[in-house]
Amino acid sequence: MASANGDVCFYSQSADLITSRTASKGSQLNCLAVFDGRLFTGGDNGILVALSQDRSSKTYQIKGDILSMASYRGALFIGGRKGLLEKMMPDGSHSPAQIKIKGSITGLSTDGNLLYAVSDKGEIAGTRDGVVWSLLDFNTEYKGFYKPVSFTCVSVTQSFIAVAGSYTDGMPALFLSTGGKVWSERGTNYTDDYGISNPLTESPLAICYDAVRDQFLLACSDGAVTTIPSCSHCNKFYKLSTSDLYSISCMLDTYCVAGESSLFKTIKF
Repeated sequence: MASANGDVCFYSQSADLITSRTASKGSQLNCLAVFDGRLFTGGDNGILVALSQDRSSKTYQIKGDILSMASYRGALFIGGRKGLLEKMMPDGSHSPAQIKIKGSITGLSTDGNLLYAVSDKGEIAGTRDGVVWSLLDFNTEYKGFYKPVSFTCVSVTQSFIAVAGSYTDGMPALFLSTGGKVWSERGTNYTDDYGISNPLTESPLAICYDAVRDQFLLACSDGAVTTIPSCSHCNKFYKLSTSDLYSISCMLDTYCVAGESSLFKTIKF
């Protein structure tokens, strides 16, 4: 887990802290990615640190706050505020990706074949080779069909591309696509333990895919987690805390979530 004080913390599946390493003392770290055999963490003011297994580290400087990263086709793609999207090679050299995005790139995701990015201005960008990109202005393309949306996260799987965020009225938004061209809204209402359908009111901040159970998971504001299976009437809601959850990942039968104030929790299924 990347923390707000510049540390990277390593936890067990039972949520026990194993160890921590200081990547950049006092820096706000926002994301993590494994690239070229090292663990990279990026944060505000363009700080980018590579941690090696021998406990050595190397610091790089990017022009702009870093919000998201993904390793794809031998390069590290770095997304951030005001359209920042850089492509870094193993030797540390980096250059802007050949696409202009207006908003801040809040999410990057890849399945190894496709790489997708989303922005807080409702943009969805995709590439099949890391060089040529497609760009969809969702709010313009779907004007009149859906309310304007600000995206916070994306998850690419072999079957679907999922993008999530919030509408302008603050309600959650989730869309799915099989090829990145046509997008369909996916309901986020969930069924409680009494069989009653309730609307999700928390804002999605992170998303991941559980291949074992074939479902997406949304980590949201106010400590909420929602499971989104293929059955549109089978969504489930979990309240983990009152803190916003900024990250979620899946390891076999365990979901790991991280949030504000160094929150780290696991859910076993």
